[in-house]
Amino acid sequence: MNRRLRALFGCGLAVVLFVALNIWADRELRSTRLDLTEDGLFTISEGTRSVLATIREPITVRVYASSGLEALGPDYVALARRADELLERYQRLSGGLLRVERFDPQPFSREEDMALADGIEGFADVLGQDRFFLGMAGSNSTNGRYHLPFLTPERADLLEYDLTRMVHDLARPRKVTVALLGDLPLNGNPAAQAVPWAVLEAAERFFEIRTLFGSVSAIDDDVDVVWLAEPGELDLATVYAIDQFVMRGGRVLAFLDPFAESLVRPRSQPPRTGSLETLAPLLAAWGVEIPARQVVGDRQGAIKVQVDRGGRTTVTDYPVWFATGPEDMAGSDPVTANLSLVHFRSSGHIVAREGAATRIEPLVSSSADSQVIDLARIEYAPDPVEILATFEPGGSGHALVARVSGPVRTAFPDGPPDAVTDEAVRARHRPEAGHPLALLLVADSDMLRDDVWTQGSAVSGGVGVPFAHNGDLVINALEQLVGSDAMIGLRGRGISNRPFEVLETMTRQAEARYRSKERTLLRTVSELENQISTTRGHREGEDLVLTPEQQDEIRRTRDRMFEVRGELREVRFALEKDVRDLKALLTVLNIWAVPALIGVFAVAVALLQARRARLYRRVRS
Repeated sequence: MNRRLRALFGCGLAVVLFVALNIWADRELRSTRLDLTEDGLFTISEGTRSVLATIREPITVRVYASSGLEALGPDYVALARRADELLERYQRLSGGLLRVERFDPQPFSREEDMALADGIEGFADVLGQDRFFLGMAGSNSTNGRYHLPFLTPERADLLEYDLTRMVHDLARPRKVTVALLGDLPLNGNPAAQAVPWAVLEAAERFFEIRTLFGSVSAIDDDVDVVWLAEPGELDLATVYAIDQFVMRGGRVLAFLDPFAESLVRPRSQPPRTGSLETLAPLLAAWGVEIPARQVVGDRQGAIKVQVDRGGRTTVTDYPVWFATGPEDMAGSDPVTANLSLVHFRSSGHIVAREGAATRIEPLVSSSADSQVIDLARIEYAPDPVEILATFEPGGSGHALVARVSGPVRTAFPDGPPDAVTDEAVRARHRPEAGHPLALLLVADSDMLRDDVWTQGSAVSGGVGVPFAHNGDLVINALEQLVGSDAMIGLRGRGISNRPFEVLETMTRQAEARYRSKERTLLRTVSELENQISTTRGHREGEDLVLTPEQQDEIRRTRDRMFEVRGELREVRFALEKDVRDLKALLTVLNIWAVPALIGVFAVAVALLQARRARLYRRVRS
């Protein structure tokens, strides 16, 4: 067999082998996945596996996916395919207890009527001509119902979260009861057309939320967790009810804030009573303290805001609003193990009281580039530029979220207060807890607001798309408090807004330098303006005619002021130029560096092959 025939025969065998390997892989390796994404977006989480393992009765999931989703774009096709793949894996992991039925709702068909009856909402294509369906509905054997009215690419990273949440609700016969108590408007306000907060809607998927109003003489025995959401307006009887709930072994999740921006009142109204003042006896008994007039500023995770300075809109970092990353969280704790980004606003910090018997375990802390800021600087008219210019980090972090545990005694050692008039409640008084304290304390309440951790999307019908894991922190905390870890791993797999950390760090460092210099120059300009006004006003008060010496002094001062203003403009321009240069450099590196390296490698390989070919020809000759 000559060389050409051997080459053709080898190519034919290679083609046959390639086709055979693909057929074998398609049949035998369909469930095999290699997930190289940072957040493990395509890996079934342990939380999902635990939820599927708890299924004790058949659950049916009906998938409504219209054919022709290509008209909406490739993102919808990829989303429908991924949903099918996830459900196939759910079926295998559930041991067959999860059943999947698929329907293609065509116009005026029985399947379309079924989709509408199951609460699936159709949406039109870009031309508004055809209506498409892409949603799911689930049911169990005891009349339990759950539906996802539409799936959108905006929530593609949250697909596992949504599917597992549906299975969880259908598989769990009884929801844990959480008593919600506080001043935050988590339930919304129908009169003001304010919808419930997203964090409450998320919690209601997993727990029975029982909102408490007015004076509470006792917390019911069937309540598993008390959720305190900045409860400032509490009477002494309600405070005693919380105390005795803890004495009976109850668990508490508390969001207590030294400065609740969501509840700030104008200066014309009397100041609001804060939760730190109302719950002071309980915090003292629990051996923990949140300083009332202090907030934490973190320059490393500072959020950018717009401020008006001298008639010019400036974008600057505001350290009082900041984000924390995985390096600031307790990675081994189930509450924070799966979180990667949590946002805070004017948060306080948690410290232990001297001589306390309880133990504080920080779960989320600020970075080392943080400091404690007096509340007076942000209470009414905060100046982000001034705060940034005078920022002096302490070199250590501050506890923002912490677990408090250990033996505790009642905050009412002399018995129930006179405000408690129910004799049955008074007779049940306990001076100390029979179980160790189970308290998860968060020194911020504004982090629960929708705009702090979600972003609305018109495509998804206004449903908030998370860009931080604040909501997951609440769900994980409640699940951990009730002693169930089945849902700890369940969260949004990825976030929609991933910051460019290198660029942000370099920008933040440059801005800190320039803001300090800008502050000095602005002070110089103000002093020069006052000097001109003082000189002119003093002279005009005595004599309407300025002497040549006074005129020269004003002229020199004005010239110096113009020079300083020029320096100030150069400082601002330099800041913007440095940021632009950084972005341009990183853009070039990201767009051109890899193709250039590949090109260099290809040229090197070509030159090497050419050299080998020349050597081969020389040997042959």
